[in-house]
Amino acid sequence: MKKEYDSFVDDPATLSDGEADIAIRELTPENRKKKYRTRYVRAKISKNPENMPDGDILRLRWQRGRLHPEIWAIKIIKELGEFLPKKTEVRT
Repeated sequence: MKKEYDSFVDDPATLSDGEADIAIRELTPENRKKKYRTRYVRAKISKNPENMPDGDILRLRWQRGRLHPEIWAIKIIKELGEFLPKKTEVRT
């Protein structure tokens, strides 16, 4: 079963496929008490989930919480720490 995450972004159109430092929330943790726990991670993201079949589900939200209609894929590479970034940084 794939895990599901979400992330708040100013404008999903500014994101592109590739490696990114991103704050994500867990939506489907094994321990239900950790739902919505925010993590700051380095991950590979893809706008087209078919390009990353072994990836998990990433849902994007605008800063006010409205859900973006497209579903992305995410594969976490490593944890980056406790603090939260001000914005998502895409690495090219």
